[in-house]
Amino acid sequence: MEAKKTESAVNAGLAWLARVQEADGHWDSKKFGGGNFHNPNKAAASSVDVAATGMALLAFLGAGHTEKVGRYKDNVQRGVAWLLKSQQANGELGPSTDITGYAHAIAGMALSEAAAMGRVQATREAAQKAVDRTCGAGAKWEEDSERAGWSYAAYQYQELYGDISNSGWHMMFVKSAKVAGLHINPSSIEGITRFLDSVERGKKEGEPYSGHRYTYQPRTPNEGTERQTAIGCLCRLFFGTPPEELKGGVEYMLHGWPGGYPKAHPVNGGVELYYVYYGTLVTFQMGGEMWAKWNEAMQQALLPHQIKDGGANDGSWNPEGQFAPVWGRVGQTAMALLCLEVYYRYLPMYR
Repeated sequence: MEAKKTESAVNAGLAWLARVQEADGHWDSKKFGGGNFHNPNKAAASSVDVAATGMALLAFLGAGHTEKVGRYKDNVQRGVAWLLKSQQANGELGPSTDITGYAHAIAGMALSEAAAMGRVQATREAAQKAVDRTCGAGAKWEEDSERAGWSYAAYQYQELYGDISNSGWHMMFVKSAKVAGLHINPSSIEGITRFLDSVERGKKEGEPYSGHRYTYQPRTPNEGTERQTAIGCLCRLFFGTPPEELKGGVEYMLHGWPGGYPKAHPVNGGVELYYVYYGTLVTFQMGGEMWAKWNEAMQQALLPHQIKDGGANDGSWNPEGQFAPVWGRVGQTAMALLCLEVYYRYLPMYR
């Protein structure tokens, strides 16, 4: 019964995303309550649209719709085509603004997943250009192997710098590109390990959930937050760390969060989806009782708050939560769908 409820919710969410896609293939974040970042100008809003379009495409791909197959293949084709038109000569996706790091990585991940699933040559070539940019191609230090993490630029830093929020999306992009068979500079993988080592906080005696905690930046003195730890643990899993080695960090991620497992706000139904998205991927990879408990809580937090009134927003989720003013209803709905779609495992990155 729960699986049917989840499938129905996903279908309704995808139908809403399909209805509100713009004619040229992109999703307009500002039209649906998003587009607000540090800078409210037009270029910044356009960069958010790149990210929102990437999120929406990932939601369609996660349910098995590609450029070649599926009920929504036309939506995927048009979304991918819009991203290809937004790509700069250096491989960067969208305009260069103060949200470039996020937008480029999310859209790049969508292109690499689309390339792996649809096997369209133009999409594959664009994804390769995008991941080359992410790994530092074209930077003056391109041959330097001492690279590390990412921040608000579209490329990996030469020195031990970056933040785990931007880096998390780029690391998932690199993982996705690697699974898709795209070329990845080995020094970029080395840099990922260096960055994760630099933001990891070790186990402390007397702290039952410590070990493999992750903080925001290499020089941040605190012990890390639950969301940052979720990002760090997922990226460790994606790049080869055995699940049993991450138990302390994952337990901290689960038990330290206010209210425990995923929980909707009692007033507006909002969910901190940035945390829930990474937590869903981590616990799914860990499996067992940990995933079973998380999955139940995640469904309880998301399913009752999907709009089901038959109106214009039917199938979507209200943009409530810390980052909702950035990604709006489009991003909120896409992120919720990505959490619920983890069962399907169509996205190659999840394998």
